[in-house]
Amino acid sequence: MNTIDAEKVFAAQMRAMQTLETNIKLLEDATRQLKSKVTLDKLEGAYSQNSDCLTYAVKVWSACLRLAELKKLQWELDDRDSNGKKLNKEKK
Repeated sequence: MNTIDAEKVFAAQMRAMQTLETNIKLLEDATRQLKSKVTLDKLEGAYSQNSDCLTYAVKVWSACLRLAELKKLQWELDDRDSNGKKLNKEKK
């Protein structure tokens, strides 16, 4: 693999991982707040169809998808198949 390509893929993986970690924390906070509201307010609470839980859950999913795509790109650059196994290069 070209060193420059490897560095770019690694940098993108690190950014995606940071995004994932941040959004997991935000999702945990949002669900914790919602759980507290459900526990304390029950049916008296005002619940929103625009809950932050959905926003952060989608961002977590998106970061996971990005990491999966970057892993496939890394494998392709490393001459690996879609399962990460090293491909045999036949000499012609």
